[in-house]
Amino acid sequence: MLEGKVEHGRGGFGVDIIISGSLFGAIPAMWLIPALHGKIEPLMGMCPRVPGEKIPGEAPGTGWFAVVAIMITPGSASFAYLEAWDIEAGVYEPEFLEEYGMSFFWVGIGAIVLTFLIPIAAWKLGNRGKKLPEVNAEEAVRIAQASVDSADEEISESFSRENRR
Repeated sequence: MLEGKVEHGRGGFGVDIIISGSLFGAIPAMWLIPALHGKIEPLMGMCPRVPGEKIPGEAPGTGWFAVVAIMITPGSASFAYLEAWDIEAGVYEPEFLEEYGMSFFWVGIGAIVLTFLIPIAAWKLGNRGKKLPEVNAEEAVRIAQASVDSADEEISESFSRENRR
């Protein structure tokens, strides 16, 4: 069974990786990044990226980061090869299912539900006699509106900085 898949996968798997990576990853990214620059960020509530500013979440340019990335690459490749050969690593197929059937999984689901509901019930019982603080609705609306207005001002300032360049 495995021999046929290995024969088929010798050249085809590598070609699939190269084609899918470049055709569906790199080429669209090279076209989309410049085309969508400054247009999609406001829709997500973000300021557009300003050239020269440090990108938040950017990968560190230190040597240890490169070493770790290179070290985990073989593990990633080995899982890709296992998947290509249709070998299932880490698949949980319990033997007791033959004896008890698939309905036995409801025991685990019931335990999860109880684990979720018991702390909620305990919290509600603990707060049974306590009153919640009163909230002035008009004050809450005023604070929320001020927050939205300040965000709008920041976005318009970032657009004006971008248009000046």
